[in-house]
Amino acid sequence: MNFRLFTLPGALLIAITVFFSACTKEGPAGPAGATGPAGPAGPTGATGVAGPAGTANVVYSNWLDVTYKPEVADSSVWSAELTATKLVDSILQKGEVRVYLNAGTAASPFIVPLPIYEPFLIGIIINPYFQVGKITLVATDDAGTFVSTTNNQKAWQYRYIIIPGGTSTGRQASINWNDYNEVKTYLGLKD
Repeated sequence: MNFRLFTLPGALLIAITVFFSACTKEGPAGPAGATGPAGPAGPTGATGVAGPAGTANVVYSNWLDVTYKPEVADSSVWSAELTATKLVDSILQKGEVRVYLNAGTAASPFIVPLPIYEPFLIGIIINPYFQVGKITLVATDDAGTFVSTTNNQKAWQYRYIIIPGGTSTGRQASINWNDYNEVKTYLGLKD
C-alpha cells in the first residue's frame, strides 16, 4: 500500500500555517515621538462637603496653677504672671488672646472668662493684661489656685488661648467667647 502523507493541498495548508505562525507583530521599539498637545480640561467636579472648623496655629495652655502675690501693703491689689512664649507681637497686634478661670474643680468645672468684674456676687475683680511672652493677672484679692478642703481637689485654675490674626477662628468667628463650652467645642480643645 502506498500512502501519500502529503498531498499538494495538505502541504500547502501546512506551509501557510507555518508561515503565518512564524510572523509576529513584536519587534524592536521605534524612537519616541514628540509629546502631543494637552487635551481639553475635564468638567468641574461637584463641590465637596465643608469640613469642620480648623484650629490651625491656635495655642492653648493646660489648666495652670497660679500663685498671686500682694502688690500693695494693704493687700487690695494682687498680681500673677502666666508665661506664654507663643504670645508674640503679631498676635498682640492682629490676633486674639482669651483667658478663662475654672473657679470649680476638674471634676466639677465652673468656668468663667476674664475679665471678671463681680465685686458683689463673688467679691472679686480680675483683669488680664497682655505683653509679649506673658499674661499678667491683676485682682482685688488673692485669686490663686488652691486645694479645696471639702473634696481635696484643685480649684481656681487658669487657661489661656492664643489665636493668630490670620486664623479663621479668630476675630471674625461668630461664637460666644464668653461661653467656654462653645469655645472648647469650636476650637476642639482638650481638658
